[in-house]
Amino acid sequence: MTASASNRRQAFLPRGALAVENPLGTAPAFIVEQGDRTIVALPGVPREMEHLLATRVIPHLRRRLGLRGEIRLRVLKTVGLGESRIGEQLADFMEKEANPTVGTLAHPGQVDIRIAAKAEDGQICEALIAPVEAEIRRRLGDHVFGADEVTLEGVVGEGLRAAAARVAVIEVGTAGLVAARLAPAAADQLAASLVLPDLDSARRLGLQVVDGDVEHRAGRLAEEAAKWAGVAVGAAAVIDAPGDGSAMVAAAVSLNGKSRARTWRLGGDPVSTRMRAAVLLLDHVRRALPGA
Repeated sequence: MTASASNRRQAFLPRGALAVENPLGTAPAFIVEQGDRTIVALPGVPREMEHLLATRVIPHLRRRLGLRGEIRLRVLKTVGLGESRIGEQLADFMEKEANPTVGTLAHPGQVDIRIAAKAEDGQICEALIAPVEAEIRRRLGDHVFGADEVTLEGVVGEGLRAAAARVAVIEVGTAGLVAARLAPAAADQLAASLVLPDLDSARRLGLQVVDGDVEHRAGRLAEEAAKWAGVAVGAAAVIDAPGDGSAMVAAAVSLNGKSRARTWRLGGDPVSTRMRAAVLLLDHVRRALPGA
């Protein structure tokens, strides 16, 4: 079989270049050394690029530069505590020149804690990280919902699967962010989703919107969600923005007909408020499920 012209071009290399074998595709990859500089050409396909970077390029650079040692990371994910509060509780771990180092990174509604260790090899790094991670988890308790690639919606999905339960969600003012996060992570556990701009829309649909504060209303909507979809778990988020630059956000979960709700007053722009409200409801569901 004769190769096409485009495939033949993929076999060409600059003079003096080191070919990098690509076991995941046909796109070319190579390394050129010129004086004290190194030029690396990798495929644009993320899967191929990331594999070659980790298995070929970084080992090559480590050998060329005589680098020794490794850096390993663990990222703990938290909800329910602000960055400053976490900083206060972990101040002794955040001292400069420490190994492992500990730092925080805030996202809307979530704070990540990064533990980074440097040592001669990965096993020593992991041994350095382990006691620090254990103590941070002890101090922060169930505010830590996972580590590294774990997501809050993934944890909720696992909790629903473990309970053999499905959830129905009503969102008022969040633009559907809760369902958007749950749908890919827990498609089989998301029984139904209703996204509304305001409580008047809920009334027009015949849902029971009771009088009272935003927390009480969210609790009733969570119960309505479960009844509407015929499932054991209902969840509701309600954002009430009075126009003074703040918003009242309520998250509620109904489990087997009994609801529990919480309210927060949040500042900030509407986009960040919606994102934080989605995180608060997901975390509320996580904590309400059996075994949490």
